[in-house]
Amino acid sequence: MAAGAAEAGEAAVAVVEVGSAQQFEELLRLKTKSLLVVHFWAPWAPQCVQMNDVMAELAKEHPHVSFVKPPGIF
Repeated sequence: MAAGAAEAGEAAVAVVEVGSAQQFEELLRLKTKSLLVVHFWAPWAPQCVQMNDVMAELAKEHPHVSFVKPPGIF
C-alpha cells in the first residue's frame, strides 16, 4: 500500500479537531445523514482530557462514524 493511501486511511478514522464555530456548523451540515459524535471538552478538566484518548480509540474502531472535537471553549 502506498504511503499516501495509508495516511488517507488514518485520517479517515481520526478525531477531527474543529477550529471555529463556523467550521463546526459546516461539519454538522455535511454530516446530516450520518452518525456524528461530538466530544465537548474543557482543557482544565482532567476527565475531559482523558476522554481524548478514548475518542481516538473509538474513532479507530468505528471508521463509519465521524468524531469531532470542538475547541474547549466555544
